[in-house]
Amino acid sequence: MTGATWLAWRSNRQAAVAGGALAAAAAAALVGVAIWESTQPEGSVHTLMDGFRALLIAAPGVAGVFVGAPLLSGDVERGTHRLIWTQGITRRRWAASSLALLIMASALAAAVMAIGGQIWIARLPSNFDTTWGLYDLQAPVVFAYVLFAVALGAAVGAALRRTLPAMAVTLAIFIAVRVAFVELARPHLLPMVTRVVVSGDQNQSVVAPGAGYVDTTFLNAQLQPLGIGACGSPGCVPGPAAGIPYAALGPNTPFRVVYQPASHFWPMQGIEAGIFILLAAALILAALRFATRDG
Repeated sequence: MTGATWLAWRSNRQAAVAGGALAAAAAAALVGVAIWESTQPEGSVHTLMDGFRALLIAAPGVAGVFVGAPLLSGDVERGTHRLIWTQGITRRRWAASSLALLIMASALAAAVMAIGGQIWIARLPSNFDTTWGLYDLQAPVVFAYVLFAVALGAAVGAALRRTLPAMAVTLAIFIAVRVAFVELARPHLLPMVTRVVVSGDQNQSVVAPGAGYVDTTFLNAQLQPLGIGACGSPGCVPGPAAGIPYAALGPNTPFRVVYQPASHFWPMQGIEAGIFILLAAALILAALRFATRDG
């Protein structure tokens, strides 16, 4: 490495090395437990489930706060950006080199951890829902979340030029975007399937196996909503499985079922990952613009 890239590495090597080491350690733990779990009896309880779920969900936000936000704001606060500019390096080259180093390191760390998480998910016992129930932990979206978070942190840090405020704002925006996307956008990434079925037929298959984001609405004889919902969470189905006896609804009570079929799972993963990667690219351009402005 020479020139601006070397200076960017010198300025941010501690964060890069620490982040890479943590990602590698997390991946090793995930793979190690996955191998151990595969040797346990079928149906055994996965005691580290909650911890690994929290790790994979929190990792992108942590990367954005502690790696992305301080990248450019830290140089400005320390005044090292002025020293760099005296070495014959323009503002744009300084910012571009720092951002390129950040993205490459983050992409590598994200890939390592995402692959480790995917191996862990693949080795979970069959009594776990490893599709819709672990949607946010799958490799494509985990990788995209990390890139989005670090790009968001870099953009906020370049805009605010103060590290601590940038870290707080990055975390708040990341959480808000993730929650809004999950609640408002994700269920509709692909067209949902709608069926009208009858509650009296206990042997009727309500939805295809592996469906997610199942929502039910009970209907009257004119097929108008009754305002009674059986359930609305991924993988939930009406009837006895949801704790509502068919008989309690009356014979032949119709209800409308809306759901995402199992065949939509991986295409939705790809679409969501693509959206967050595009957002990350836009944020990198914004960070470059903020970092090179006067003031």
